[in-house]
Amino acid sequence: MTISPVLALARALLPLLAAAATASPADAAVTSIQAGADSQTQVGIGAPDTVRFGPSDRTSNVVADPYAVSKSDSRDDRGLSQAVSSAGSAVQFNGPNKADFFVRSSANANAVDGDFQYPAHAAASGSAFYDFSVNTESTLSFTFSAFASAAPAANAYVALNLFNYGTHTYLRQGLVAGADALSYTVPVGSYGVTITAFSEGTIPANISTNTVANSGATANLSLAVSAVPEPATWMLMLLAIGAVGAVQRGRWSTAPTAAALQRPPTKG
Repeated sequence: MTISPVLALARALLPLLAAAATASPADAAVTSIQAGADSQTQVGIGAPDTVRFGPSDRTSNVVADPYAVSKSDSRDDRGLSQAVSSAGSAVQFNGPNKADFFVRSSANANAVDGDFQYPAHAAASGSAFYDFSVNTESTLSFTFSAFASAAPAANAYVALNLFNYGTHTYLRQGLVAGADALSYTVPVGSYGVTITAFSEGTIPANISTNTVANSGATANLSLAVSAVPEPATWMLMLLAIGAVGAVQRGRWSTAPTAAALQRPPTKG
């Protein structure tokens, strides 16, 4: 049986082309610029000028200490008003092209009915960020789970921002909630990712009933950066598909038919 040149070439190239067709996108060449985590809290009882900031904690050496925590609390002398806030944040890496973020915050203000009850205010913010550059067109893939809850007199949210330092514009800016995945294709350049969990609760003075203003927010975020396949890679993938089809057609054309298999042998 004679094999056509096209079929012979397809069979010879099939292992290489099939490997190209099934290969996953390559990791982009990512350069880490800076990363860190910030946590800050504040509470206040009484007039606005009594608001006190908690021990703002920031870390930029995420390899040695990836977690930053802050906590504040305050209450008036008679115990009618109380405010407590807490925040934490972290960022960890599995190479410069993969990063995991965690942020949380909680703010609790409460007061009981009483003469000359003071107002109470609590706020907390946990934030983690990563600035990096890519040397080729790349896909930024995000997966996250973000949850926030707040009483009527409180507020809480999770925000995810993606900034392009070359154009000084946001590719994404705003709130996220639930579990979801996002992806962005970006050109060569420098970019910044920031995720923040914010919580706040406020109770006015001289309430008539016991009041609680509690809020909390938490989020996990994963980032993976991969290179967009070059046109030549896409061509190899298409050739691989064609090669597989050519070999398969060759097998079909050279296979004996059912009628031939059932035909009795010719007498000599």
